[in-house]
Amino acid sequence: MHLRWKLEVPDPQEEGLCAWLEAGGSSAFYREADPPRACYAYFPPDQAPPGVAGLAAFPGVRLLEAEVFGDEDWLAKSREGFGAFEVGRRFSVRPLWDENPGPADRMDLVVNPGLAFGTGGHETTRLCIELLEELADENRLKGPVLDIGAGTGILSLAAFLLGGKDLTTFDIDPDCGPAMDELIAKARNDYDYVVIDIPPIGFVSEYFILLHNIDANLFITRHQYTSRNLLAPINDLYREGKVEHLYLVLNGLNFFQKYEYRNKGQRYYRA
Repeated sequence: MHLRWKLEVPDPQEEGLCAWLEAGGSSAFYREADPPRACYAYFPPDQAPPGVAGLAAFPGVRLLEAEVFGDEDWLAKSREGFGAFEVGRRFSVRPLWDENPGPADRMDLVVNPGLAFGTGGHETTRLCIELLEELADENRLKGPVLDIGAGTGILSLAAFLLGGKDLTTFDIDPDCGPAMDELIAKARNDYDYVVIDIPPIGFVSEYFILLHNIDANLFITRHQYTSRNLLAPINDLYREGKVEHLYLVLNGLNFFQKYEYRNKGQRYYRA
């Protein structure tokens, strides 16, 4: 059986409390998005929780309830109680399944809350969004913008809505995969085409997370820039059936120049 603590946690104590709970064996921690924004800490079976007396080190933190329960759907639990709320001066955050637009004077940030980080409820995300607003006010949000460990992609979306250009967003957390699946499924219903651009050269981890959602895989090579060593693993993936609908784009060829290709001592020329 699992153990769940329900806690009252002032915002300034959240980070330190999380670290203490994790060191004490907690397997998960989350805060409700809506008031009173209670926090929940989970402990796996056969894991004794830390002593309740240790909570005294965190002013204002109170244990409201301790509950023993069986296995649960953690993805559904992480979405429990998630409703629309306002962030910063310009945004209204709402979950993917909520079709109701936010206030007319705010821009909608539609996220797919789940196990991936970045729902707008945590102070780190809120502060980053407020910083993006300040940069936009000062006309400094021009790009390029790099979002490393993007989670739900909420910060990149906020940057785009504020006028940011040349955005690159990626994450290697496998929990981002299911959230992306649902987001792309919704996008297919709303748009005729969904284009996903993976800027790095070569196959990278986020590409494989998205792979089964892609109808046409365009691998773009640049003459005298892309390494030929990249083509062999691509060919292997195609032969093994791991990549379907694969198209190779040769970029930067000079059609007025002669090219020479070698294969087992044989030379081939193209005018």
